[in-house]
Amino acid sequence: MVKWIVAGGVIFMAATYAVGIHKIHSHNHSFLIEMGDSQAEFEALFKAIEKQTGYRVLVTSGYRSYEEQVRLKKQNSKNAAPGRSPHQYKRAMDINLISFSGLIRKSDTKARWNSTGVPQLAKERGFRWGGDFNTYHDPVHFELRSE
Repeated sequence: MVKWIVAGGVIFMAATYAVGIHKIHSHNHSFLIEMGDSQAEFEALFKAIEKQTGYRVLVTSGYRSYEEQVRLKKQNSKNAAPGRSPHQYKRAMDINLISFSGLIRKSDTKARWNSTGVPQLAKERGFRWGGDFNTYHDPVHFELRSE
């Protein structure tokens, strides 16, 4: 039996929603397993975000090799130089937020991100938020502070 649900003015099939959530978690897991000692802290953050805010987390970037960082620096001079990105040291992940009302991503404003409560939640857990960077708009970026 197919059950229909209405959320935020949008009608979804419950079965389709459940499949989508499973795919998101599988997708995220493929990034998380590359994070080494930082994996548990990111998993705890993502679970807290989903429980406390109602947003689903979609990981868009995690660990990056030196070569990947070289490529990204060539694409955008404001990206961290190779050897200077916390992504290369398994200390940072980039995420988007998903809800029934849509997707929150890098192009969204700092105010929109703040309205989700996610940056504050991350800071309370010891993460640095890219939305606070002075020279680069990077609200999708969450990194573990150096010990």
